[in-house]
Amino acid sequence: MARTTKPFNEHGFTLLEIMIALAILAITFMALLDLRNQDIARHLYSEHVTTATLLAQERLAFWELSGAPQMGEWSGSFPDFDEFAWKVQVIPTAFDFVREVRLLVFWNEGRRTEQVEMSAYVFDAR
Repeated sequence: MARTTKPFNEHGFTLLEIMIALAILAITFMALLDLRNQDIARHLYSEHVTTATLLAQERLAFWELSGAPQMGEWSGSFPDFDEFAWKVQVIPTAFDFVREVRLLVFWNEGRRTEQVEMSAYVFDAR
């Protein structure tokens, strides 16, 4: 019985070629997984910024509607949002009948503290 041999190019893929292809696939999947993790972190950060902005607007509206507040600093937290806290500074302006209300809402984002700052001018109608 005669042995027939196939030409070299008909043997299929070598083990080395398969290992290189799998390594390329693994590196690609790792990069995609890293992108997904970054997307989740950025989505959570944007939710925190949006929530902090809305809480700041609510707290600033309270200070604006309460009339011309006394000069000084106050701080506190939001009852339904435990991770957020606020600090208000009421400072004088060049006009005696106008006060600046500066509001800072802050929260911890991982290892750092993030913040949203807003200010408004309150007119003393007295």
